[in-house]
Amino acid sequence: MKKNQLIAMAVMLFCSLNTVAQTKTSTIFVNVVFFNQDSIKIDDCEAYFINSKNKTEHPILLMNTLELLPGDYELKIKTNFYKTSDINYFLNQNETINVYLTENVFEHDRYVIRSTSASEKSGFVFTKIKSEELQLKNLAQDFTYLIGNTASAYSTSDAGTGIGYTGIRIRGSDGTRINVNVNGVPINDAESHGVFWVNMPDLASSANSVQIQRGVGSSTNGTGAFGANINISNLMNSQSPFLNINQTIGSFNTSKSTLQFGTGPINHFNFYGRLSKINSDGYIDRAASDLSSFQINLSANYNKYHLNFVTFGGKEKTFQSWYGTPESRVNGDIEGMKQYADRNYLTANQTNNLLQSGRTYNFYTYPNQTDNYWQNHYQMHQNLMINKYLSIKNTSFLTTGKGFYEEFRESASFSSYGVNDLVIVNDTISNTDLVRQRWLDNVFYGNFTNLSYKKNRLEIDLGIMFSKYDGVHFGDVIWANFAQPFGKDFRYYNSSSQKTEQNIFGKLLYQVNKKLSLGTEIQTRWIQYESKGKDNDLQIININERFLFFNPKVNAVYQFNKSNRFFANYSIGNREPVRGDFIDNQNGKTPEHEQLYNLEFGFIQKRKHHFFQINCYDMTYINQLILTGELNDVGSSLRRNVKNSYRRGIELLGKWRINRQFEIEGNASFSMNRIKDFNDFYFDYDSSILIERNYKNTSIAFSPSSIYYISFNTKPNKSIDANLSFKRVGQQFLDNTSNKNVALPSYFTVDCIISKTFKIKNIKTFTLKAQGINLFNQAFSNNGYTFKYGSGGKIVQENFFYPQALRHFFLSVEIEI
Repeated sequence: MKKNQLIAMAVMLFCSLNTVAQTKTSTIFVNVVFFNQDSIKIDDCEAYFINSKNKTEHPILLMNTLELLPGDYELKIKTNFYKTSDINYFLNQNETINVYLTENVFEHDRYVIRSTSASEKSGFVFTKIKSEELQLKNLAQDFTYLIGNTASAYSTSDAGTGIGYTGIRIRGSDGTRINVNVNGVPINDAESHGVFWVNMPDLASSANSVQIQRGVGSSTNGTGAFGANINISNLMNSQSPFLNINQTIGSFNTSKSTLQFGTGPINHFNFYGRLSKINSDGYIDRAASDLSSFQINLSANYNKYHLNFVTFGGKEKTFQSWYGTPESRVNGDIEGMKQYADRNYLTANQTNNLLQSGRTYNFYTYPNQTDNYWQNHYQMHQNLMINKYLSIKNTSFLTTGKGFYEEFRESASFSSYGVNDLVIVNDTISNTDLVRQRWLDNVFYGNFTNLSYKKNRLEIDLGIMFSKYDGVHFGDVIWANFAQPFGKDFRYYNSSSQKTEQNIFGKLLYQVNKKLSLGTEIQTRWIQYESKGKDNDLQIININERFLFFNPKVNAVYQFNKSNRFFANYSIGNREPVRGDFIDNQNGKTPEHEQLYNLEFGFIQKRKHHFFQINCYDMTYINQLILTGELNDVGSSLRRNVKNSYRRGIELLGKWRINRQFEIEGNASFSMNRIKDFNDFYFDYDSSILIERNYKNTSIAFSPSSIYYISFNTKPNKSIDANLSFKRVGQQFLDNTSNKNVALPSYFTVDCIISKTFKIKNIKTFTLKAQGINLFNQAFSNNGYTFKYGSGGKIVQENFFYPQALRHFFLSVEIEI
């Protein structure tokens, strides 16, 4: 074990953590769900509690039930710091229900990560997804596809099925600009800012809540968010012993097996575990995925102290499909494909593969053209409730990762690997077929401590965080047709990177009166990044950069009445460039850090049978690192700074419960995403010079101006859930020139899910689920890239798309005992 890992493991033995005590004098939101005699959910209501006059008694919950008919009901009452209650109650006409609550400060929301989550009083824009919503959709697809229908979001998939390498964009921002936390611990790779969901297969099965904040948001750990935050909690515990077995099968030889188990409380302890295995051939040729993962939770509760240790990890082997499909192949243009093959010097076998494959074309034909990676996460969370108003939380974490991708290279030059040509008698051999592996071996560890105070109208959170990343990049030639110049165990590049970060933050929220609450947040980040050695193109790397960022935020919420409120916030964010911005910079300039000024405001109406929200946002960037639309030689997007750019838009969200069995929900986003002044570059092979062209007020790549989603949900009885949804994503440009010939066409999909639960003796639940995806059999692509060059006196534009699967299905069986 590395020295850094030993240090990190030692750090994880020390700490103390935060959950916030709620004073009994405050009025807070309580979630109450009403079920009728058939256990059919018929209503939610907002309630509040007050002090009883006798200080020895518990608070009284007050619920106004004017809109409910008299009769027998089952109430499920859930709120922070008080035990969940299940009550059978006969309701009289126009009656107010009084319920005494039993305190348990760790019963619910004890794992709330206050440093990264937002509340309704915070003024930030967010969507919360409950575990039940996730699990209804959780058949086989990755996490990004389960949350990809939230406002301003859409998902992408290299293999075309939502399994394997997938991604998500929110407000046009890709995964490197979305800050992802699991239990408050940063998940974004410290060096690339990317989130590789394929390294966390079946994470959704253990997720008990997800909060998606759009814009800068309230996240204070990890890289700065420049599009959204995704906060995931997977600190699972069970109230009683259980065993859950889930098996999914489906199109493209897809299989997902999940085993979950829990002990329930045993004295002061609680144990939970999960094992998962996912396999799929993928829609694209040779785009199979072989994924496995695990999770173990162990918690201990001693009065006002709570400890939770969680470890989860994944192992993935995916056949590479990041090269994409040429536009001519997607369109079935035979002549265009032949011209493409000529321009790119494809061999006879490669040309035949292109012409014969159809829209499932994959450039790679080597049998072991695979990506292989292992990643494990270790987290220790500790909470100490000092008194009713003050708590402290400490989290220590360690993430280890190691893996490689293997690829075949035909007729590779010896010089590109730093060795001399092979001379045999009077013959000089300059090229050889070879197989190479490119490796990444890294460790990321750190600690953050939060102090929380909440009394009467005032809430204060203070925190400090330290993290360290150590990574090694290296490449080996493991086989060559002419191997003599390489010798044994040939390593053709090697570099190391270190990134250290410290940050401190403070949050203050003050309830001015019954209607108005005001808040502010301040974060300071210190970053040092170093990388030295030789890159895979044999260029020398010598990066030594330091950054100091100050990120303030202010927010306000005005509650007009019980149903209507207005919110607003203004935030400033700063973020450092990533490794690829330094080593793949096309213009030889040192990349600059980015700055974002984010204004958000809107209105929310929440009533018994409907919910409506409108968000307006203005995200103004200085030196935004814009995607150029091109990829480097490992499939990562290339970026460079533009001085002035912005994203402005409106988001509409709504839900309407028509009756007890049927509801409609949806969202719509409309945006303008522009670069005020953009210089585009391409290389002209005729003159061997770099050509520059200027564009004014041009659209930002991969930023659709409209996204629509609508879902029809029905629950005719307790045992059946059904969902039919429509999604449309508008046109996206592949680069920043607003050229309609360099764009992904708009597309729409129609999906459905049906779930049926059966009552079987000695089995707690037996559930069947069926999911149909792309029911209208639309041929579309949800991602792509492009590059251009000058040749033969004209500009050649090469567009590549990622075609998605046509109509396909999944079937799931779940048994819990």
